[in-house]
Amino acid sequence: MSCRSNEFLTAAAIGLMIYGLPSHTQADDPSAPKAIEGSGQPPKPDVPTVVKLSIHPALPPAAALEYPLLPRFVDQYPGNAATLYIKVATLMADRKEPQEYWDKIDRWREMPLAELPRGEIHDRLVGYTTILDMVRMASRREQCDWGPPVHETTDIFGILIPEIGHLRKMGSLLALKARLEIAEGHPAEALETLQTGYALARQTADCPFLVCSLVGVAIANLMDQQAETLIQSAKCPNLYWSLTALPNPPVELRPALALEADSLFLAFPELRGIEQAQHSPEEWDAMLVEFARRYIRYADWIDKKWSGVGAAAFMTGRATLLLPRAKDDLVAAGRARSDVDAMPVAQVILLDGVMIYKRTRDDLFKWFNVPYAQSREGFAALDNRLKNEIRDREIVPIASVLLPALSKVRTASVRSERRIDLLRVIEALRLYAAEHNGKLPAALDDVKEVPIPLDPVSGQPFGYKLSGATATLDAPPPTGERWDILGARYEITIAGK
Repeated sequence: MSCRSNEFLTAAAIGLMIYGLPSHTQADDPSAPKAIEGSGQPPKPDVPTVVKLSIHPALPPAAALEYPLLPRFVDQYPGNAATLYIKVATLMADRKEPQEYWDKIDRWREMPLAELPRGEIHDRLVGYTTILDMVRMASRREQCDWGPPVHETTDIFGILIPEIGHLRKMGSLLALKARLEIAEGHPAEALETLQTGYALARQTADCPFLVCSLVGVAIANLMDQQAETLIQSAKCPNLYWSLTALPNPPVELRPALALEADSLFLAFPELRGIEQAQHSPEEWDAMLVEFARRYIRYADWIDKKWSGVGAAAFMTGRATLLLPRAKDDLVAAGRARSDVDAMPVAQVILLDGVMIYKRTRDDLFKWFNVPYAQSREGFAALDNRLKNEIRDREIVPIASVLLPALSKVRTASVRSERRIDLLRVIEALRLYAAEHNGKLPAALDDVKEVPIPLDPVSGQPFGYKLSGATATLDAPPPTGERWDILGARYEITIAGK
């Protein structure tokens, strides 16, 4: 038998050691859920939802930043906000409100102001007085350290953060509170509630996991919706400079992205510096088996196709088929052919997997650092490579399973950024109207009083057209995106005209 055939047998043996043979599969289990065929429902039409705004002319306050949308430094106090938020989550969990309770709150916060059942909403908010007070106090703490044990455990994907789901519900409750305050003609109170909500969004994202950051983005979006309602109020001061001072996007994603980029090496610290590691063949075999036994739990959690007898046979075949390619890749990366040929099979598999992961991770994450309009093609190319080329090259599917759908995260972030910039444009229109006898400008270029932001999605000016007394402010989605995901259109009139 040739040396190469011995390598194939070794690879196959390692594959079977790693993945084993289960006692039964889902297909053997009559109680297992079956695949559900398509519903047959036609796709939702991709048309813009037009938001009609009736705005009142308004100049900025004499002190331009009189109404900040985050707590001022002077209003913050020493302490850790996370300790209060954990208490809030505990109190909310103890209440055991059914999902219908929160569904009703979500309907109310989108209901027209004139239709709001104010008495019922008052009663509901009174029941949360203590919790709302604690959230307000937490939002004004100087720091928010959630303290997840990311460096004290290798079970990085198993760290539990149940508080975050309760904070998302608290964001919905704050949005409802702001909406009621707007409906009752109390813009100052509504602004303070929005201030608490935006701070909550940012502090939620201080827990450095991507899911926490995305919950923070969702909470900020809830505040944006109520800010949009507030600026239609006749009593609302012009918030152009307040919106401009708000961090944009309101939620910082980079700490979570930094952890996400290193999550493989936090979960499997033995892979750090593996390129320089020296082990015996038996130690390399043991290392691969132990890595794969732990890794398959995570892969199975992410995608069930990596469990069961099918995965065992599939991965054994991959090790046999792809080992020559893996060796060629290591040589192409600068290693001597003789050194690579002398490596144990397990070492080749691990080195190749880590190399593919690092290169793919950096190719993916680098696009988050450039403007959205310039990053879309880069993300699309990487998404395609992950689904095809990289998935087909990996012996152990590390990069294609663990790396996040970063293009969708970037879309969520720029959607939030765009919403703030659209509100800034609307406030600029209110300012222009206050300076020009209640009239809207014929073009955005006519607004000289304040800078008009560019559309962060396209990198170009927002669409704007004045027809009679109605202006259309347009932010269409880029090619390939739907209007309901990344598009917005406003029809704006001056109240009373």
